[in-house]
Amino acid sequence: QEVARFQVTVAEAERKRADAERALLELQENLEPRVINGEQRERFLFLMEPLPKGKIEMRFAAGNGEASRFASTLGEMFKEAGCEVELPALGVNSATAGTVGIALRIKDNKAIPPHSVSLQKALERIGIESPAQVESADRPLESDVVRVYVYGKG
Repeated sequence: QEVARFQVTVAEAERKRADAERALLELQENLEPRVINGEQRERFLFLMEPLPKGKIEMRFAAGNGEASRFASTLGEMFKEAGCEVELPALGVNSATAGTVGIALRIKDNKAIPPHSVSLQKALERIGIESPAQVESADRPLESDVVRVYVYGKG
């Protein structure tokens, strides 16, 4: 009986160790900053070459250094692709605490800027999901501009 109890204790300790290792790996992944590698950049530029380009405003979650740096990286890549990018990116305070990822915003869905579709699809093809929505009324936006928000890393 004592051996059986000891085996159960060892098995439980092993499970807890494995859980702790998984949690540590997840934490380490979340601490690593997002980057655009060379292959992603080249693919994005290739995909965007024949597509419509236009004005882009970059925004990031204020107080989030990683989001700020990634917004700058994306903005530079968009510029290189031929878009008119307003840089540096602006930090915005938002009621979307806890929001993660990238989001595209347009003025309204009746007059969608052609480059918003180009941008969204090219980002998707390099592994960056960027859902598009209509910008809230309290944040005015010109009809020919796409506003890109960079939030925390998910």
